[in-house]
Parts: sequence; C-alpha cells; structure tokens
Amino acid sequence: MTMTHGGRSTRDIAVRVIRQHRAAIQRELTAALVAFHEPVSDSSRAHDAEWLDDRKQHEIDVLNGILGLGVEHTAELLRVAREHSIAIETLLDADEILPIPMMSLVRSVHEALLEVCWLTDPAIGSDQRIARAAAVCLASVQGNLSPLKQLPDTGIRVAQVQESVQEMHALLEQYGFELHLDKSGALATSVTYGAGRAALKLNVTELNHLYMPGSEHLWTLGSGGTHSRHWFTAGLEGSRDLLSTMIVAPMLDFVDAAIDSINGYVGLPTREFHARGHQRRVALLSRRNEEISPGAISAGYDEYAAARALVHTD
Repeated sequence: MTMTHGGRSTRDIAVRVIRQHRAAIQRELTAALVAFHEPVSDSSRAHDAEWLDDRKQHEIDVLNGILGLGVEHTAELLRVAREHSIAIETLLDADEILPIPMMSLVRSVHEALLEVCWLTDPAIGSDQRIARAAAVCLASVQGNLSPLKQLPDTGIRVAQVQESVQEMHALLEQYGFELHLDKSGALATSVTYGAGRAALKLNVTELNHLYMPGSEHLWTLGSGGTHSRHWFTAGLEGSRDLLSTMIVAPMLDFVDAAIDSINGYVGLPTREFHARGHQRRVALLSRRNEEISPGAISAGYDEYAAARALVHTD
C-alpha cells in the first residue's frame, strides 16, 4: 500500500525534500563564499588570513594560491554531490524502482561531503589546513598517472603528467612543505607543513567517526550497493515509499555535517538552516511507517542532532 500525506506519496515528498534542500544548500554556500573573501571577525577563516599575513612576503602568494586551490577542490566536491542528488531525484521519479543505483549515488554524496568536512574543519589550525589543501592539489595531479598508464597510446601524456608531478613536488618543497614518498620515491603519500600533516589518501572510516557520528553504518550499506554485494542486493525489501525514505533521509544527515563544517569555518550561523532542514526531515519521516519510531523525529533539531551523535558502531 502506498503511504501518503496530504494527498502526496512518500516518494513525492522525498523528491520535494531533495529540491528544497538543494536550494537551501545553495543559499548557504553563496553566503559562505562571500564570508571566505570577507572574513568574519574571529572566525577560523579570519585566523587563516591573519596567519597568511604573517608569512614571509615571498611565501604569501604561493600559500594563498594553494589554499585557494583547496577551496576550488571543495567547490568541485560540492558540485559533484549536487549532480548526484539530481540523479537521485531523477531515479526517484522513474517508473521503475532502482534502489541499487540510488544507493551507489548516496554513497558518492556521502564520500564527497566527508572530504568537504575534512577540508573545511573549523577546529584545525592553519598549518594543518594548508597541508590538507596541498595534499588534495597533489593528489589531483598524481591521480592522473594510474588511469593514464592503463589506457592505450598515452605514453606522451604520461610523461607530461610525470613532469607536472615533479614540478609540483619541487614547488611545494621550495616553499617549506615536506613530502613523504612511496617506496618508489616517485609519488607522495602525505604532506607536512609546520605542525600540520595530511595524507593524500583519506581513511573514510576515520572521517565517518570524526565528522558524521551516527551515520557510519551508511558507508557500509552504500558499499553493498556500489560493489554489488549479494548480502545487500538480495535482501532489499519494502514498498517504494519506504525505499524513497531510505535513500533521501541519510543525505540530510550528511548535509548537516557539511554545513556545520563550512559555516563553522567561515563564521556563519547554522541554526535557521538546520531548523528548516529538520522540518523537511520530519515531513519525510513522519509517514505511517511501523519501521520508524515516532520518538526519533518528534523533537527539535538540537535534540535530534544530540541523539544522532550518541550513536556508535562497533
């Protein structure tokens, strides 16, 4: 039986929630970009700007450029997450129920927003942030090599990328970064700057526990869909509306963490965003659904977030 609310199915509500939340996120990100360029007093972003001003003059432009590339990387992660959300909306609207592709897309959103949290974490110092920005820049350059080597007729392009990697290594070392190389001595595995150190390959399990407590299990479930694990794909049950809730509700939690991190970094409030977002969550979850406890959503956002943070996995 299709579950309805005010004449709408849960699937319709899920699609509406995605669209409204995406618009709300865009407003937050637009304001955050302004605050990045015009730092709010005593924000982590303002502290980073002050830290840059204290560097030697010949370092400022390069370090500011690396930090700017980190911002561009963050923006790209957010753009891709947005595209995934549009694809999920399209699949929800499709005539055929396709939970496995949707779960794969949810996992992609999950991973992208975890990396956003890692880059914008307001609690880390400036040395750590510049190390993380350098790590993602270097990972982007080095990341071209493995796929290129596996494609035919790319010898010239591989040589060009290898040269770019060497130039990037030299630039970073020139401006005080220490590179930790792999066994071959050709590729960096992590970057150190002052008191900050960042790996090029992120440990998603650790990031989950750090930035999205209460959502860790969703990474494992998403893996079941992405990697076509039989324990997951053969066990999906429930109505189309229940599956719609399963797909959309976790993304609201992922976005909560990302907005907390981004706005926390640039010094902007989050209360209104969370309050409105929780209204959408309640609209989605308050279906006539025996599997969902009414107590889980009856409280306001602060109570919900506190309860979510207390959830641990073994």
